[in-house]
Amino acid sequence: MRLRKKLAVQAITCVMIFTAIKASGTLDSDIIKKARMTAGKYFTENYTIADILDTGNVILDKIKDAPASLTSAVVSVNEMRNFSAPIDEKADNDIQSVHAAAGGIVAYAGIDKNLGMCIKIKHQSKVSVYGNLCTITAVTGDRVGKGDVIGTFNNSGEKEFYYQLEDSVV
Repeated sequence: MRLRKKLAVQAITCVMIFTAIKASGTLDSDIIKKARMTAGKYFTENYTIADILDTGNVILDKIKDAPASLTSAVVSVNEMRNFSAPIDEKADNDIQSVHAAAGGIVAYAGIDKNLGMCIKIKHQSKVSVYGNLCTITAVTGDRVGKGDVIGTFNNSGEKEFYYQLEDSVV
């Protein structure tokens, strides 16, 4: 428990230092300078470089031994930076534009018995699937960019918008 508390304090301190450094580059205020000095003083009085290295090594060992599901979740989060949301879920419109989550080639645009009108886009190592669309504006073989409109979805319809990002099998 002591290690966990110390790690939390270190993480918060590092975030504070990073924020202060970033903010001080754009804002030149006494409050930022005072916060940076206070955080630096606290950090140097309570922790040594050896403490940080030891804790970092413990964390790395735990990550190496993490279950595959946790590791794949971390990898998925990192991969998601390359993909955007296909629709704006907060939009009030009944008909919403559906956007390509990332650039790629349209592998399929048509009707599927389970997904209705759908589009599948092949990305480098992933395939994004968009289903239950009311219109399709992309054609099989088209090259699309991240954010391009590929169809529409009726938000007030019977079916929910279907979106899945899956590993490519090819």
